[in-house]
Amino acid sequence: MTTRIMTIRIGSTHAGRLSRASSAGMTRIGPERRHRQPPRADADPSSTPRRKSWPSRSGRCPAAIPGTVVRSGRRLLPSSSPAPTRPAVRSTCPTPPARLAVGTGRAATVVRLSRPEIDTVHASRDQNIGRPDVEDWPFLALLEELGIRCDPQLLDLALTHRSYAFENGGIPTNERLEFLGDAILEVGVTDYLYRAFPDKPEGQLAKLRSAVVSTVSLGRLARQLGIGPRIKLGKGEERTGGHDKTSILADTTEALLGAVELSAGLPNVLRLVHHLFDPLVDEADRSGAGTDWKTVLQEYCAEHGFDAPRYEIVGSGPDHNRRYCARANVDGRLHAAYTGHNKKEAEQGAARRAVSALIPSSHTGA
Repeated sequence: MTTRIMTIRIGSTHAGRLSRASSAGMTRIGPERRHRQPPRADADPSSTPRRKSWPSRSGRCPAAIPGTVVRSGRRLLPSSSPAPTRPAVRSTCPTPPARLAVGTGRAATVVRLSRPEIDTVHASRDQNIGRPDVEDWPFLALLEELGIRCDPQLLDLALTHRSYAFENGGIPTNERLEFLGDAILEVGVTDYLYRAFPDKPEGQLAKLRSAVVSTVSLGRLARQLGIGPRIKLGKGEERTGGHDKTSILADTTEALLGAVELSAGLPNVLRLVHHLFDPLVDEADRSGAGTDWKTVLQEYCAEHGFDAPRYEIVGSGPDHNRRYCARANVDGRLHAAYTGHNKKEAEQGAARRAVSALIPSSHTGA
């Protein structure tokens, strides 16, 4: 094979380099291009020069091999230290996620806390926030009775209202736990309704569920469990009586259910839901909570030739604890009055009492 070499007028130093490259089996054409000559048949393979590996534009040398020459002129030596291994990552979840056998029987991992919530939990531990006394808090006494343990830091987070968080640097609130607890409550109550009332249509079941999980019902339950005084509120909410505000009590109750689920798992929190709310469902059914009493009263008036019932509503009390008194008038006479936390509740209560007065045999619970 004949190799043509370009004749270039060069200096003596460069000519020496060119002659050495030619003797090593390399032909230099230009200052930057190199073409490897095939080795001769009688050449020693160990003496065959290795192709240089040039770094890429990013500065790294993807094809560099230990012992080869890089552009800097230094050899890439093998490292004496072992290859770095990925360090074990320790879980930052304050409570290990429970493995639950739900539905299909396969294990499921519960929701983990977000990073800000984890920081708040760790800060609570640093401040030595202990477990509240069972004797002073009926809610914890109930958990003890059912054999359910709840992480005290999650309890603290469940009691943190957004007004308190805003006044303390924007720390996490109980709203995410409230979101989780709301879904758990719906599942538990719906399951009991479906099993306990096989003959009721979907519409009546939905009305019963709405009555049981309503803000008023949850607020009443929270007062029985002594939740109000435990809630961490901002100074503004405290001044306006936030510890007894129905909406705050209801939201905190749902957040506590979420905290129990993360601590003890779904089966245990559903046991708690059934213990608390199954009696409320039965009571609501006996009192006709799933009945639209305004419709019942209107139908009664139409059947007996009376004019449609009229309602008078009068509000009273401060803004944070507003009360509404509704009076139901049938055929020009005052039959019943009822005071509730909102206009809808007041009108339904007044209509129920009016039906009870007009139809003594009706089971209204009024």
